[in-house]
Amino acid sequence: MAVISFIYVHDLNRFLSYLKEFGIDVDEYGHIVFPDSSEYVMFLCRKNGRMIAYMAVHYIDTHYAALVNLSEDASDREIIEALINAEKSGIWRVPVEPIIYIANDKFTRILNRYSDDFPENTLVYVNQYKGETTFLRNLISNMIDLAKYLDQDVARDNTEVFTPL
Repeated sequence: MAVISFIYVHDLNRFLSYLKEFGIDVDEYGHIVFPDSSEYVMFLCRKNGRMIAYMAVHYIDTHYAALVNLSEDASDREIIEALINAEKSGIWRVPVEPIIYIANDKFTRILNRYSDDFPENTLVYVNQYKGETTFLRNLISNMIDLAKYLDQDVARDNTEVFTPL
């Protein structure tokens, strides 16, 4: 049975590395950049080739920081240079709301053991972002629809969707 839940994560790169330590392959499925320069991505998690979880992540990263550090009248050239220089300094990604996931109980137990801290010098950008924007309102609704779809697959196949970890 699929479980819908959430986890607070402060360092997305570290979190994805944590999942890989358990032999979980994490693939990006759909990625958008919002006008406020935050990003949204769906991750598909597989173990031994079988789908075990879906995760929805809304985050900011090094590119967001590069853009907010520019003056409002920055030229196109300045914007492009700031984004290129951000890549050179190493990419950090910080979720700006809990990661919502649909998974089996064993995946959830792995997540329950995870904890982290914000990457160095990122909290100022998280606070700035949260002070300036509103969050995605229909995220939970979309995840519930996905869970219903998964449960229909289980009923149709009369088999488990998730492989035990």
